[in-house]
Amino acid sequence: MNFDFEEFCKINNISIIYSNDLASSTRGFCYYDGYEYNIVINAKLGTFQNKKTTLHELIHIFENHFLCANGYEKCCEKEVDNIIQNIKNTYNLTV
Repeated sequence: MNFDFEEFCKINNISIIYSNDLASSTRGFCYYDGYEYNIVINAKLGTFQNKKTTLHELIHIFENHFLCANGYEKCCEKEVDNIIQNIKNTYNLTV
């Protein structure tokens, strides 16, 4: 069965929201509202950066970082960075 990204998000209760209201230093963030996962992306940034940010935030969802105790944010970010690095290494990606 072949799904496109929008279908994948719909099946997994993930909403992607592009916002012009974020500070330029904020690439994006995600949160769970009790019903669905929301990924907020800074619409002021370029397409390539927004794709990278979306992947980063999806990993937070897949790793269920919403259950991390306070004070473990850096640990969760490091985990995401390690996963992305493993993907790059596995597929010989340079970006």
